[in-house]
Amino acid sequence: MKSISLLPHVYALVDPRESDHLRYIGKTINEYRAFGHLKDARNLEITTRKCNWIRKLLSEGIMFEEIILEEFPLGFPDELLNELLNAKEMYYIAKFRLEGHDLTNSTEGGGGILNPSDETRAKIRDARVYQIMKDVTPETLKKMSESQKLSYQNNPERREQQRKAMKDRRANPKEQEHYSLIQRNAWANPEERAKRLVKFQTPEFKEKCRIVSSERWKNEEYRRKQSEGMNTSEHLALMSITTIEQWEDPVKRQKCQDAQLKAKRSDMSLQAQINRCKDRIWAWKNILNTDPDRRERAFQNIELHTKRLEEFQKQLREIPV
Repeated sequence: MKSISLLPHVYALVDPRESDHLRYIGKTINEYRAFGHLKDARNLEITTRKCNWIRKLLSEGIMFEEIILEEFPLGFPDELLNELLNAKEMYYIAKFRLEGHDLTNSTEGGGGILNPSDETRAKIRDARVYQIMKDVTPETLKKMSESQKLSYQNNPERREQQRKAMKDRRANPKEQEHYSLIQRNAWANPEERAKRLVKFQTPEFKEKCRIVSSERWKNEEYRRKQSEGMNTSEHLALMSITTIEQWEDPVKRQKCQDAQLKAKRSDMSLQAQINRCKDRIWAWKNILNTDPDRRERAFQNIELHTKRLEEFQKQLREIPV
C-alpha cells in the first residue's frame, strides 16, 4: 500500500497494475482503515464484491494500494467531520461511477444501507446528481461524456446491460412518475423553459430528431406499435378535440394554413407527405387484415390516402429539376 495519511481523509483502493482504475472508495479518521479491509477479506464468511476483489489480488500475490483523494485538517467537531466525510464519500463514489470506474462499493456511501428502497434510491440519486453537477465545469462535463461514449463503444455487453436496465426503469410506474415530475418542474421554470425552447429550434437539434425518427420508422415493429397506438379510440378522440381547438383559434389556424402552403412549395416536404401517405396506407391495410369491425373505414382511408399519394407524386414530378 502507498503512504497512509494521518489526517481524516477519503481514499480509493486500486490494483497497482491498473492504478488509473479505482475499485473502492472509502473514508476514515485514522490511518488503519485500509488494514481493516484486509482483515475483512481474510474472513471467508464476508462475501462482498470488495472482499472478493481483494482475495483475488491476494491469490495472485498482489497487494492493493491506497490513493488519497481528499484530506481534512484536524480540529473539526466530530459530528461535523462525520457529515463532511459522508458527503465527500458519496460525491466521489457518484463521480467515479459516472466516469466508468467499476467500483466494488455495496452502497452509495455516506454510511449507506444495503438494498435501499426505491424511494430511498431516488432521494440518493437526486442528491448525488446535485452534488456532482453543482461544481462540474463544462470541460469536466465534456471529458466525462467522452469517457462514457468510449466505454459504451468498446463494451457491447455494457451497452446491452444499460439498455435492459433503462427499459426496466421506464416500465416502473414509480420511475415514470418521478421522471414526469422532473420534466414538469423543469418546464414550469421560466429560465429552463426558455433554454429548452431555444435548443429545440436549433438546426442541429431538428436534424438530430429527424434522423432518429427516420431510423425508428424503418423498424417494422416500431411502425406497427405506433399504428396500433394512433388508431385507438382514445387517441382518435383526443386528436379530434385537439384539431377542433386549433382550428377555433385564428392564430393557430393561420399557422396551419401557412404550413400547408409551405409544404406544397417544398419538394422535401412533398417527399415527407409521400412517405406519410405510404405509412398510413400500410397501417390501414394492417387494420383491414386484423380488425373485421373496421373494414369499411379501412377501405375508405386506404382509398383516401392512395389519392393523396398520387397527387403528391404528381406535384413532385412537376417540380423543375
